[in-house]
Amino acid sequence: MGKAKVTPKYQQYLGIVRDHSGSMSHLAHAAAKDYNTIIEALKGAAESNGVNSNVCVVRCGVGHSGTFNFENLNTPLKEIQPVVNYQTDGGWTPLFDSVNSAIDQVSMNADSDSMPDASFLVMAITDGVDNKSAMTASGLANRIQSLQTTDKWTFVFRVPMGSKRRLVNLGIPEGNILEWVQTVQGLEESSVKTVAAVRTYMDEQSRGITSTRSFYANLDDVKPAEVRKEMTNITAKVKFFKVGKPKLVIGVSTGSYPTYSVRDFMERRTRRPYQPGSAFYQLTKSEIVQEYKQIAIRNKKSLAVYVGSEARELLGIPTVGSIRLKPGKTKEFTIFIQSTSYNRVLVTGTEAMYYKGATYQPRLRFKKAVAAA
Repeated sequence: MGKAKVTPKYQQYLGIVRDHSGSMSHLAHAAAKDYNTIIEALKGAAESNGVNSNVCVVRCGVGHSGTFNFENLNTPLKEIQPVVNYQTDGGWTPLFDSVNSAIDQVSMNADSDSMPDASFLVMAITDGVDNKSAMTASGLANRIQSLQTTDKWTFVFRVPMGSKRRLVNLGIPEGNILEWVQTVQGLEESSVKTVAAVRTYMDEQSRGITSTRSFYANLDDVKPAEVRKEMTNITAKVKFFKVGKPKLVIGVSTGSYPTYSVRDFMERRTRRPYQPGSAFYQLTKSEIVQEYKQIAIRNKKSLAVYVGSEARELLGIPTVGSIRLKPGKTKEFTIFIQSTSYNRVLVTGTEAMYYKGATYQPRLRFKKAVAAA
């Protein structure tokens, strides 16, 4: 049962940029479904969180000349109609011009004086890159970065695999970029993740948070089928141990309470010397997770365990740099984070996972990153 209707208290201005270039022709039906699904998610989340939203929709890459035009201008979200026929006849993709025009329209219609706490969200989806715009990459980057400093603007992009770095160079936070495979299934999967992210974003709006740099860093709606497809099953290769209350002689004293260090705990349970990286601790609170740490997911019903380099992409977590990660409200999965130290304190009442085959090369990766910088 969803949230009850809430009287609007927060004002939001939304710009949506859709790719209508010819390369989207094999995805036309799926693209219409994607747009309609996200619009419905926005409507439901806005209503239940008391957010009043006005929308501008830009069609990017229309006709032989590959121009852009407006489907809606400052239209109340509740009045936005579903797309029936998704036009895909564009000869070019003026992505930068389309995004810049969305910014123009959203800014023009925003009444910043009467609504000082208003927020602004620009969302774009494309199956390619910009190849015809008067607006330069540096010009758009300067504008986006300037707007983001106000803590009122959020820019979100869904782009082809391998295109993320170009947008990061424009100043788009990596947590606001989702790469997707240009297939019907790939588009559907990106839609699922975007719907989940929209709901979280709207919930944050209702709490007075007017921008985000981690739009896709959300664990709430990960599906078992997606995990099985994207990650490596290591169920038979791992062991789980319950973290009970230890004796003082084997623990690390924290105040008046004895606690386990990860090395003491694993050596006692496995009866072998502890190797950093072989232990995973249960995520129980918000914390920073470095890029070199692996993430494991265990299905609460089947107890199947999955791990892999794709995990961060699957969960919408940036693949470069550190991120503050929250447990979220994952119903199907328990999240475990790789420990790379000897002295991490394990929380009593949680579980720890032992995975002998886990890889761990933080120093090597750090040196490579420094050398490449």
